[in-house]
Amino acid sequence: GGGSVEEWLKSHNVYRYGRRCHPWSCLKPSMRGKHVLLNIRDPVDRFISAFDWAKVRVCSPDDKRRMSSHGGPGIIPWYRHDKWCLKDPSIQHVLYGKYHGDANLLAADLCSKDSKVKKSARAFLHYKLRHGYTLRSRLRAKSHSAARRFLKRNKVYFVVIEEGFDFMAQMPDAAFELLRDALGKKRAKHLVMGSGSVADTHRHSSKELKGPPTKLTDKSMRCIAKVYAKDYKLINLF
Repeated sequence: GGGSVEEWLKSHNVYRYGRRCHPWSCLKPSMRGKHVLLNIRDPVDRFISAFDWAKVRVCSPDDKRRMSSHGGPGIIPWYRHDKWCLKDPSIQHVLYGKYHGDANLLAADLCSKDSKVKKSARAFLHYKLRHGYTLRSRLRAKSHSAARRFLKRNKVYFVVIEEGFDFMAQMPDAAFELLRDALGKKRAKHLVMGSGSVADTHRHSSKELKGPPTKLTDKSMRCIAKVYAKDYKLINLF
């Protein structure tokens, strides 16, 4: 996801020519004429990835790894989660106590008819799993029409993070378009075609999950698709 794009841009020294907007968005609806790089992913896949990443990052009841109560970004890098995990009762009690490590139970609450249950589930998804940001909210758009205006007023380039789309093949083209106007074709091409330090096997850190990955039932998939219906509508514009 965004971390993969960030690592690629860092390794090719592209960040110095722009502004970092990951994991928090720095976009504004009033922006005009800006060059923006966005990664696009199916919202259901993003949900699964976020849930699996939480299970990698947060200590489970029978965890054998060393525990740390300081697990914020940059404190426990993703590549150290084979030895360390985050001890955070506010996440653990919900992730493992309430939902038993099963994303389908969370999905059911997200579509519950009980407004309090739904609100609690969405708060957990947003604040604890760090997945509450929709594509529209990353554009800081309050409406679908506002998002359309942002896309029309700015040059937005996309990288698709999905099976069947070669991430390493997409990044040079997207980064070149991002930099071409500011640096010129020659300098932009030199940067993006450099070797960098990101391996071709770079993958989302949720893939480090031990055991089988999350599998959603058809009912859960329909629920998550409903939760992120506005994102699907916006993706259709691209």
